[in-house]
Amino acid sequence: MKAYMRKQYIVGQRIFREKVRELVFPHTTSILAPHEKYIVEIIDVVPDGNCGFHTIAALLDWTEESWPLVRTQLDKEIHLHQDLYANVFDDSIELVRNSLKISGLGGHGKDKWMTIPDLCYVIATLYNVILVSLSRNLNMLFFPLNKAPSKESSLINLLAIGFVNENR
Repeated sequence: MKAYMRKQYIVGQRIFREKVRELVFPHTTSILAPHEKYIVEIIDVVPDGNCGFHTIAALLDWTEESWPLVRTQLDKEIHLHQDLYANVFDDSIELVRNSLKISGLGGHGKDKWMTIPDLCYVIATLYNVILVSLSRNLNMLFFPLNKAPSKESSLINLLAIGFVNENR
C-alpha cells in the first residue's frame, strides 16, 4: 500500500508541476492563455475591493455575489480554530478577523482585501481544496491544514487564483 501511495504522490507532483508551469507566463500577464485540457474556466471578477472573495465564491461554483458569505464563513472558521491559525498567520488572529468584517456591500479599502497568505490557508482548510496563488513575483501553494483528501474520491479540487495586471 505504501508503494502505491508513494507512486500516486510522485505522479500527482509531476502532473501538478506541469500544469502550474503551463499556467505561468511572465511576459505579458501572470497567466498564460488557456490550455483547454487544464483550465476549466477563467473568471474575471469586479475589481471593487472584494475581488478576492468574489473569486473564491465563483470558483466554488457559487454566484459571484456570494462573496459576503465567503467572508462570513472564513471568519467563523478562524474563530472555531484559533489555535490552529495562531501558528500560521503573519498577523494576529484579531487583525485577520477584523479584515473580514465589513459594514456594507460596496467597495472596501486595502485593509479589507483578501490577504495572502493568511486567508489562503483558511480557504484551503475550510473548503478542503488545494489553492494556488499565481502572480508575477511569487507563486504559492496552499494545502488544507487539518484535513486529508477523501479516500472515496481520486479527484482533488484544485483552485487557482491569479494576479493579472497586479489585481486578482
